[in-house]
Amino acid sequence: MEKLKLLYPIKPEEWLEGYDLYQKMYRRKFTYIKACAFLIPLILFLQQIWIDPYFTVGYICIAVCVGAIVCIFLTPGIERKTTERALEAIKDDNYVLTLFDDRIEISTVLPESDEKFLEPDESGAKKPLPEIAPTVILLSEKNFRAVETEKIIGVFTSKTSAVIPKSALNDRDVSVLKTALNI
Repeated sequence: MEKLKLLYPIKPEEWLEGYDLYQKMYRRKFTYIKACAFLIPLILFLQQIWIDPYFTVGYICIAVCVGAIVCIFLTPGIERKTTERALEAIKDDNYVLTLFDDRIEISTVLPESDEKFLEPDESGAKKPLPEIAPTVILLSEKNFRAVETEKIIGVFTSKTSAVIPKSALNDRDVSVLKTALNI
């Protein structure tokens, strides 16, 4: 049964706030795990160099481990900057959120201005904008989490994230969402 249906835009700063929350909740711990996977051999190679300073391969392995650790910690910042640039392409998109008893569906509504990027078909007629499959988030998923901040309501699973800006909601909508999401 449908509880709520909303049409809203998302500002890039709101989307990035949700992106940062998702990174913090689901991806940051794996960054540390991957770094530790290189830190342990790094320590072992440092120990080997301490014991035998002429162990040339050890120096190479130390450089590889340090380089890998640096790359692991730089990657999230690079991903965020890339995401910021990509948000320019979707700044005019709108989203339709449909809240059901057991799930949330979010569909993208492409602006008419995106038609200029479509190639005409063989007859020269304009192609319609492509359908984008809705994002479905089951409220019963094991790793489902909902978070409320001052500007957004974030709905996350390990593979999906959705950002709902509070600026597009009235008090009743916020109340319905908070009750349904157990915030």
